[in-house]
Amino acid sequence: MERRNNGGRPKAVERRSRHLNIRLTEAEYAKLRGTSGSLKISAYARRRLLGKTVSRSVPQINQLAWEELARTTANLNQLTLHANQGHFAHSEEFAQVLVRLSHTLKTVREGLIGGKHGHR
Repeated sequence: MERRNNGGRPKAVERRSRHLNIRLTEAEYAKLRGTSGSLKISAYARRRLLGKTVSRSVPQINQLAWEELARTTANLNQLTLHANQGHFAHSEEFAQVLVRLSHTLKTVREGLIGGKHGHR
């Protein structure tokens, strides 16, 4: 009879068996703790030491605003689609306003999330 998977965390492909111990001043530790966000300090330090990207945590208020702007952007994209398909008359001025509005929304969203293209 085949043994069933009981769930839980999958086994690591390569077990971390090596230790790296460092000493920090209180100021260094506080800075590290402040920049690690929601990550454990060890996970944050490992990612930084190995040159991997570290996503920044986003304040809840910014996350809510980001989501609302995402809906607004989707609506703008639908308006643009309908305009381009000829569902309603539009002028060159209308098209330019849609483009400017799209760029403005993108800039605001990037400012809220703290980077380009949604990188956190």
